[in-house]
Amino acid sequence: MNQCYIVSGMVQGVGFRYTIFKFVKKYYPDIKGYVKNLPDGTVEICVSGNSERINNLIEEIQRIQFYGYIEDIKEGRTFLSGHYSDFVIEY
Repeated sequence: MNQCYIVSGMVQGVGFRYTIFKFVKKYYPDIKGYVKNLPDGTVEICVSGNSERINNLIEEIQRIQFYGYIEDIKEGRTFLSGHYSDFVIEY
C-alpha cells in the first residue's frame, strides 16, 4: 500500500513531525516514506508498506499519540514510494 494522509489541527510548532518520526522508527520500522509540514498548516504523512500496518499506524497516531491536537486525518494522494528506503522528516 502506498498512501498519503493529511493531518489537520494543532500539528505544526508542537513537535508533531519529530514525534511521528520517532514513533514510526520505533514501532513501525518496516514502513517507508516521510512526514512534512505543508504551507496551509497541515502535515502530510506519506507511507509505503503493508496495508494493515499502515492502517494501524494511522489509527494509533489519531487515537493515542496526539489526542486533542489532531482534528482530522484524511487520505490524500497516492504516494509514489520509489526513492524512500526509510522513514524520514522532509523539510
